[in-house]
Amino acid sequence: MNLSSISRAAVSLATKSTHARYPMAAILLKSGHPIGFGVNKYTTSHYPRTRHAEESALLSVGDGAHGTTVLVVRVRRNGTLGMARPCGRCRLTLAAAGVKRAVYSTPVGFEVERL
Repeated sequence: MNLSSISRAAVSLATKSTHARYPMAAILLKSGHPIGFGVNKYTTSHYPRTRHAEESALLSVGDGAHGTTVLVVRVRRNGTLGMARPCGRCRLTLAAAGVKRAVYSTPVGFEVERL
C-alpha cells in the first residue's frame, strides 16, 4: 500500500473517533501493510480520560509493534488535515513498544520522524 491510500483509510477511520474536538486515527504499518488501528476516544476506565489514537493502535496489536511505523492523522472540522504529531507521552509509549518511525499529518502534508 502507498501513503496516499493508507492516509485515506486513516482519514476514514478518524471519523469513528468519539473525540468531538480532535478526531484522530493511528495505523500501525509493518513492511508497508496495516496491522493495527486505533482512534482517540473518551474513556471512564482510566486516567487520563482520553485514550490517544496511538495507544489504541498499540493495544490492537499486543506485542506485535516491534519494527513498525505509525501513521497518525487528525481531521479538522472543515475536513482538512491538522497537526497530528504524537505527544510526548505517546512518543515514549510508541518507542518503548518498538515503533521505529512516526508519519503524521500537518496542515500542509505529512512529516516523518524517527522515534
